[in-house]
Amino acid sequence: MTSLFRMLASSNLMLLVIVAIGGHLVDPGGPRRAGFDVLVILATVYCALVHSIVYTYFIAAGKYIQSAMEDHNLGCESHLVRAKANKKMSFRYVLLAILATMTAAFLYYAGNPVRGDGAISPWWAAAGTYVALAVNIMAIPFEWKYIRANSVLTKEVTNGVQQAGQVAPAVKAE
Repeated sequence: MTSLFRMLASSNLMLLVIVAIGGHLVDPGGPRRAGFDVLVILATVYCALVHSIVYTYFIAAGKYIQSAMEDHNLGCESHLVRAKANKKMSFRYVLLAILATMTAAFLYYAGNPVRGDGAISPWWAAAGTYVALAVNIMAIPFEWKYIRANSVLTKEVTNGVQQAGQVAPAVKAE
């Protein structure tokens, strides 16, 4: 998950930087505005997807540890407690990053005189974009910290299962 997270996080930040800079370069009534609108939607959805994948990883890691504990009689209750704590701590950063990016997208469309009603100044939209970028830059190191901690926990549980001479629990076919 760590290498996947690095790739997802870097591509997420790259898209957000392109949107932040591109917002100043694209003419509001120009021919490229429709393409930029699609890019804003893509960046917003991709950001939500990346952070949702991160949170799903924490849910899956906790389920894996719990399953290993129950199926193989491992004494790893402390691992489960720490995995749940990591999930809880990461949730605030995941949610904050998603909400900041969604808010920036709404501000972008509210400040767009062509697509939206131009109800707010475009500067508010730009400020929202930079705040969303800053929040995502801030959230990624914390998410990374908890992902690494969970990776250590799952590796220890997997080693415990293998040392017990049993195969790690697999997805059961229905």
